[in-house]
Amino acid sequence: HGMDYSDLEHTAYEILKTDEASEFYRAKFTEIFVDEYQDNTRLQDKIIETFERKEGNVFRVGDIKQSIYKFRFADPKIFGSRMDAYSSDPSLGKVHYLKENHRSTCEILAFANYVFGQTMNREASEIEYDDTQRLSKAVESKHGSIPRIVVADKGLPKNEDGDRTEPDTKAVYAAVESEVRRYLEECTRVDGSKTEFKDICILTASNNQAENIARYLNGCTLKDGRKIEASGRFTTDVFEDRDIHRLINFLICLGNEYRDEYLAGVMLSNYKFSNFTVEELASIQAFIHELEGPSLDKEPLMLRLRVYIDKCDSELASRVKGFVDVFDRIRMSSMVTDIDDIIELIYRETGIKATLEAREGDSSKFDVFKDWLSESFKRRGSDVSGISSELEQMKIQIKKADIEIVDANKNKITTMTVHKSKGLEYPFVILVATGGQDERKDNLSSIMFDRDDGFITEDYDFDNITRSHSFEQYIYKMKMRLASNSETVRLLYVALTRAKEKLIMTVVSKDLQKEIEKGLERR
Repeated sequence: HGMDYSDLEHTAYEILKTDEASEFYRAKFTEIFVDEYQDNTRLQDKIIETFERKEGNVFRVGDIKQSIYKFRFADPKIFGSRMDAYSSDPSLGKVHYLKENHRSTCEILAFANYVFGQTMNREASEIEYDDTQRLSKAVESKHGSIPRIVVADKGLPKNEDGDRTEPDTKAVYAAVESEVRRYLEECTRVDGSKTEFKDICILTASNNQAENIARYLNGCTLKDGRKIEASGRFTTDVFEDRDIHRLINFLICLGNEYRDEYLAGVMLSNYKFSNFTVEELASIQAFIHELEGPSLDKEPLMLRLRVYIDKCDSELASRVKGFVDVFDRIRMSSMVTDIDDIIELIYRETGIKATLEAREGDSSKFDVFKDWLSESFKRRGSDVSGISSELEQMKIQIKKADIEIVDANKNKITTMTVHKSKGLEYPFVILVATGGQDERKDNLSSIMFDRDDGFITEDYDFDNITRSHSFEQYIYKMKMRLASNSETVRLLYVALTRAKEKLIMTVVSKDLQKEIEKGLERR
């Protein structure tokens, strides 16, 4: 009977609507401060209203231009309508504009003002980019390089016959690599200091794109021999990875060594301490059956392994003994230590981390998994049985679970989504703009709900037993498209204002020459 975040919000609102609760918190809080107000939902706003004071004791801080969480029901109109109300009637509240930008160079501010002066208005992004919203340079603002737009022409002829192919994402990655090289090999910081990997942030539309760019850059080398190092705040599947899956199997066996299906999986894993074959497991069973008859056939696998070690003198028996000895040492130690030490002991005794390092050249996913286990289960102390039981339930119930990777090495290029970059800043930002989704796709369903207009349905012709999209549905679709476009403009604003000294946008063109010609014609 658990509650999710939405349940908690609705329950809190129902409680705070009572006189007793609202009066208690109204008296308790002299001042209420709300940060990131542009991302508030209507429900969250109503919760605050239940216990705010009539004379006004709420201080709200936000920037509608950075409202980018509509998918979480954030409604920038809440902030906009409140600003309008306060501006028209000062008795309701006061509006203070914070326009000075203490982050970016004068050139980046001028570029942002130029772009959003043309693209951001009340109809397009729910805020008018007027003098109250334009970015102003601070007294200490410095000058730097002019922001550039790098166009990757993916429509260049592939063969001499002029055959054109679909765009290749590596062309975009190569453009990013070129700008990274130029910055690290030819540029200096605004203050004259040397450039570093950590200065650079590459912003993308998706986690997958961020991860792919990081991997691409990690295969590149600078002129001075340095290997480019990039990391991303992206996610990795916990229970879809084979090596992590095997490690979880081992932990489950530590909790109960009589779990034959998991123990067999561990023994069949291709690591130094295990690496048994199906034929070898079958020969062990055949030996036990011939020696003891059917009496041990239904006994746990671990018990049969111990009998085999005791009764058989062979190379296979020696390998089985080595496996069981490693297992016993780890299991005994796990009874008196916490999950961090258990995992390190498994890595050291089994050699699975070293095996992966030798096989693939990278074992960082084991470090990520250890951090996740520590964060999730360290409160359990040495309760390996409870940890293994919960891990087993998670394997059964969760087909796909993600954990976020944050690299511990600070001197690396960062790749992340625009959403995750909010509130951060970097000396050099590269925005990878690869185009949006096809807005022509028909995404209307038979019944929809709009927070302003209520339920919207299709038109039904009962005589001819047909149905078709209603006029109201098309209006709703246009409304949703406008809202999506508004959020896209605001995402662009967030991306461009992350840069402190240098800003590059990489865009894609399927036919650059044709687009240049069209631009010249419009002029």
